[in-house]
Amino acid sequence: MTIDPFELVRAEEILLGYSARWFEEPLEPLLVEGEFYFPLVNPYTGEEHTEVQIGGKMDCVVFDPRDEQVRVLESKTSSEDIRLGSPYWLRTQLSPQLSTYMLGARSLGLDPTGIIYDVLARPQQRPLSATPVELRKYTKPAKAEPVSRLYANQRETDETPEEYRQRLRESIVASPNEYYVRAHVPLLASDEHAAAVDQWQQTEVLLENERLGRFPRNPDSCVKYGSTCSYIACCLGQADVDDPFRFRSADRAHEELTGTPARNLRVLTNSELSASRSCSRMHENRYLKMRRSLVATESQRSGSMVHRGLEGWWLGKKDRLSERACVDLAFAMMRGAA
Repeated sequence: MTIDPFELVRAEEILLGYSARWFEEPLEPLLVEGEFYFPLVNPYTGEEHTEVQIGGKMDCVVFDPRDEQVRVLESKTSSEDIRLGSPYWLRTQLSPQLSTYMLGARSLGLDPTGIIYDVLARPQQRPLSATPVELRKYTKPAKAEPVSRLYANQRETDETPEEYRQRLRESIVASPNEYYVRAHVPLLASDEHAAAVDQWQQTEVLLENERLGRFPRNPDSCVKYGSTCSYIACCLGQADVDDPFRFRSADRAHEELTGTPARNLRVLTNSELSASRSCSRMHENRYLKMRRSLVATESQRSGSMVHRGLEGWWLGKKDRLSERACVDLAFAMMRGAA
């Protein structure tokens, strides 16, 4: 598959800016892409669920020598306004993912005291196209400028990837705090308990839907974050989820997990529980029938590339490589993901 050169430039510049912003921070990675499994515990009785367990992967667990604390670091990319105080941060503390990662780190023998939310804004600039010939306007020849030229906001040619790179870089350098934000998310025992209640109850809803064979559609989730659900044509009766030209068969429900849990129980992840909350029909198609779209959206492709690049960057930091070497490793892993 050919990589869109503009998407690659965008991901590279995001990672370069990230490295410039954070490389000198003294956070020491203890674990990168750490996979975990632990029992799902009833928050009311303390009993372990007999059908399912929780699994997942954490982006990073870091040690901060400034206060000698261990924290889970969760990286996200977003097209929203990520500046502190924006609506983006209002829902962060409610995310069950954070409590799950705290438990996941503890299951691996670590003792984190909190969460660092590490957010990267996706650049909204798009490559510039040549102005259509019929819409071009030229200046009138004058003594000071005898040769006519296009108006300043018009173009004779499409923007090249390198021109686009320079424009992105100038924007990131001018406003780094709009592109990169890290914040410590407070997570009290009461927050973890509330998240455990939500997780237990959502699991029971998921299992009950499966027992009954009922998977109601949720029209409110057909379009989220500017992207249309890949299963919408199936829900409308215009396509079949078994169509090999639209969907592929996954070999397992959680393709991101590669380890073998100690317990012989079904594994649920935050992603699967989130899909269940969002739309039962989507959950059925994705996790029970294990049918995945053959076409990724631009945000999915970008998110995957940047996530993989960050994994490489943190692995480089863990091995105490130079900044240049960390960036090179990030780029190599990112292109592999692309």
